[in-house]
Amino acid sequence: MDEERRARIGNALQQYCVTVSHHNFNLLSTLVQMMEDESLPPNVSEKVASQLHVRELARYLQCAIPEFVKSPRNILDESLRAHLISLCSLDGVSSRLVNNELRKEYFDGVKARIAEEKVEVAEFPPKDLEQLFTLVSGVTGPGRYHF
Repeated sequence: MDEERRARIGNALQQYCVTVSHHNFNLLSTLVQMMEDESLPPNVSEKVASQLHVRELARYLQCAIPEFVKSPRNILDESLRAHLISLCSLDGVSSRLVNNELRKEYFDGVKARIAEEKVEVAEFPPKDLEQLFTLVSGVTGPGRYHF
């Protein structure tokens, strides 16, 4: 693969990350607004409600929210954005360390299954996908997923 193609894949990935993080922060903003608009149950202070909402946001985002975040609104603070994007994969990609042996084993298994099913493919894995996986360990997409 030539350098120009690698650069285009890198640029496309960067644009994807910007788009997905923008989408995810719009969703978070809506969620925070809903939390703030919610009436407090009797005998629950605003401080306790904020703590519970922050805990719920951590569960929703599936990551540990920094201790200094005291209210749901704090999570939207611009100074925290880059940290949250990285911590919670809010840009739609995972950058964890990859075990290349396991990745090869996975691709070999898919290749074998393609052959078993007699599915015609031009190449597997596609060169663009191989290049993408040198940049990130996975693509998660917009929104949050629950298991």
